[in-house]
Amino acid sequence: MKRVLAAIVLVLSVPCLARAADDAGTVARARAAVAQLPASDAAALMIPLDEAAAKKFPVAPVAEKILEGLAKHAPAARVAAAATQVVTRLDDSAAALETAQVPAANRDAAMPGLVLAEARLGSRDALLLVAQSARGASGEALVAAATACAELRDAGVPEAKGAPVLGRLAARGFGPEQLEAVPALYRQYKAEGGTDDRAFLDEVLARGVNGGSLHGLVDPFAPHGNVLDRQVLPTRPSDALPGQPPDTGQGTVAGNSERGGSAPTVDDDLAARQGGPAGAPPNGATGSKNGKAKGAGNGNSNGNSNSNPGKGKGKGNSNGNSGQALTGHDPGTD
Repeated sequence: MKRVLAAIVLVLSVPCLARAADDAGTVARARAAVAQLPASDAAALMIPLDEAAAKKFPVAPVAEKILEGLAKHAPAARVAAAATQVVTRLDDSAAALETAQVPAANRDAAMPGLVLAEARLGSRDALLLVAQSARGASGEALVAAATACAELRDAGVPEAKGAPVLGRLAARGFGPEQLEAVPALYRQYKAEGGTDDRAFLDEVLARGVNGGSLHGLVDPFAPHGNVLDRQVLPTRPSDALPGQPPDTGQGTVAGNSERGGSAPTVDDDLAARQGGPAGAPPNGATGSKNGKAKGAGNGNSNGNSNSNPGKGKGKGNSNGNSGQALTGHDPGTD
């Protein structure tokens, strides 16, 4: 058994060792290239390399930037400035990893990806906004969430709206493949004629926090002419987006009213035909099951009695609307 475990550890460590060897080789090549420059230029380029090493950051991203600049024959001052910017982004990445409480063992591997993600986002604030909602995520998921946030921004969704959703999905265990699918789904949503960005993000979040799948989220044949296939997935109050009221658990299909399970025009027509007020389900039904809603009546004056009064608590009245509900929705029975 010990031999098997040792073999597993060895197999898992091989990619890490290979990456470390590649990074060490990159840094060695950069230092060798810098050493060939005039003394003043070499000194300027050694500063960001030494700074990253002193802060115990991965040095390879800085070395890669220096090698890139030298290969393009850029002036040493410009190469030094670009390398220094990488160090600054490594600092920002470390802050994001700390904010998201990513396990220490995953942080070094995530930093180069976060440097690239911040470069796409364009600001430290946007990166930290993702991290604030991603507490407990893995380093890989945080990188994917930040990258997806940049893609959503490029597609037209501001970071202030996209970052909290993507960060929360990363914290809920969404992997890179799922997070990277969100911008693609948004582009599909817009291509199919979707216009309500808030509804799109709400649906993505509702599915994510309730363990749902994003598969089939965009459906050009969804009800009410909307291109979102919205599911009945109640979110907890703590999962509501900033500035948005928590979901009550009622139907989320676009066009539904506050009444759980109701359908516009259909319920109104039925109510009108059966003597009920427009805008309310007939005979006191509050959802899909008569007799289970609070206030289900025992009967009415025109002889139309409900068949299952056992769970109702209301009493009939003289105007015949004995089944009129006391509440508009009962999550336990719908």
